Amino acid sequence: MIPSDFYVYRHLRKDTGQIFYVGKGRKRRAFTKDSRPPAWSMICAEAGGFTVEFVAQGLTSFAAYELEKQETAAHGNLLVNIQNMRTPEKKLLQDELLMMLRENVAIAGNQKACAKNLGVCAPYISECLNGTLNVGKKLEAALRRARRDLV
Repeated sequence: MIPSDFYVYRHLRKDTGQIFYVGKGRKRRAFTKDSRPPAWSMICAEAGGFTVEFVAQGLTSFAAYELEKQETAAHGNLLVNIQNMRTPEKKLLQDELLMMLRENVAIAGNQKACAKNLGVCAPYISECLNGTLNVGKKLEAALRRARRDLV
């Protein structure tokens, strides 16, 4: 059975109610301050915090991802998650890292084996491949080590 406990949420400035972040999550993700871009923290400090607005709940991971993309497109440059990730250089780097990740999954045979080889958890590999998460520094370093080892 496919889990359907995902949701899409918006973060709104506490002082003005203006949207500044859109995300996909489950459990308490919408309410956490962890793993947010620096601009997110600055806005929260300036606005006196944030409020959460749920766009939809009870979604599969894929449905939440698709809705998050729609929300992101609809709110464009208002979002700090877009401003931090959409520079051409960062987009090219993420594309390169995803290509390397796909190669590693193919070599390992599956995502679980790839995750074990790279020293990360399998759900993280899955979330990176489906575009929900960006490839972080730890995984980037592991991918570059793996590439060096192949050569």
